[in-house]
Amino acid sequence: MDRTGPPLYENPFMTASRRPPDLPRVVCGHAARRWRQYHFDMTLRSTTIEDLNTILEHRLAMFCEMGRDDPHELANLERVSREYFETAIPSGTFHGVLAELDEGGVVGGGGVVIVPWPGAGKRSRPCRPWILNVYVRAEYRRLGIARAIMEALIQWCESQGFDCVCLHATSSGRPLYEQLGFIPTNEMRLDLCSSAPSEVTG
Repeated sequence: MDRTGPPLYENPFMTASRRPPDLPRVVCGHAARRWRQYHFDMTLRSTTIEDLNTILEHRLAMFCEMGRDDPHELANLERVSREYFETAIPSGTFHGVLAELDEGGVVGGGGVVIVPWPGAGKRSRPCRPWILNVYVRAEYRRLGIARAIMEALIQWCESQGFDCVCLHATSSGRPLYEQLGFIPTNEMRLDLCSSAPSEVTG
């Protein structure tokens, strides 16, 4: 495999003036060693509007795995999510990453939503980033792919000048997020629908 290119984590994603179509291969850390062992060759790239159906597929699969598999609820989720991403991707208020394997195609992805926020304390910008939609196909888990996606999203947030990033953690994702330095905060939630389940992300 050709692994002589620049490392992924220098400055991989879009700035205000540039969104490259492709990104260098992941060649660093524990995950890279695992990919060599299993003969994986993976590329992370930024999403475009052409990836909308893939993003929605990952989002629906993620909710199904959390037990949110009611057909009517999924249909509503697909409709609302499609409406959001059709606007957010072109406008830049959603920045997504997809992981592609030479032999497996797109096997996972994730993204950052930028939402207006009045700021607090030392926060210097009237917006905040939220990571969501981190998903890897079942047969490609435990290989470091989710970690690579997360590290890329975190670095993108840093490159855009954000001083923190938040997410909602499922029980299965929490160990990885804690390893990456995420800590619980004082946020709480009131579900206005009495039938809403307790674990909801994104």
